Amino acid sequence: MREFSSRPEAIAWLTSDRSASVEAEGHARLKALAAERRRVREAFAAVRVVRVAVGAPDRLAVGDELLVEAVVDLGSLAPRDVHVELVLGQRTNDDPPDVADPRLIALAPDPERGADGWRFRGGQRLADPGAYGYGVRVRPRTEEAGG
Repeated sequence: MREFSSRPEAIAWLTSDRSASVEAEGHARLKALAAERRRVREAFAAVRVVRVAVGAPDRLAVGDELLVEAVVDLGSLAPRDVHVELVLGQRTNDDPPDVADPRLIALAPDPERGADGWRFRGGQRLADPGAYGYGVRVRPRTEEAGG
């Protein structure tokens, strides 16, 4: 076996056989990933934020935590298919509303779906004084490579 495997034609045969196997496996994974992305993209049109609740925003001080709960109707999607994020920044303008240096804070899903949608919760400790603006955004998890 040692003599056979050291000959150039044997090495080429073993390499091409292994390469074909890896290539076929890679193509199957790419096809599965493309199908998954297509599924999420097609279902994403039905996603909507039902409501956003913020705990006592008028009474917050530096060092307090802004707690947020967003109820999101995901349609046929599951929480693993999306990112739900709090977009938070210091308010710079009221008309139109705008924030400076927005931060994205991931909101975590509750383990069970509620009657009106999935609840996502999270918070952010406020480090600076001033008026804050916030919103919630939902985006497909397939936007970035690998997740």
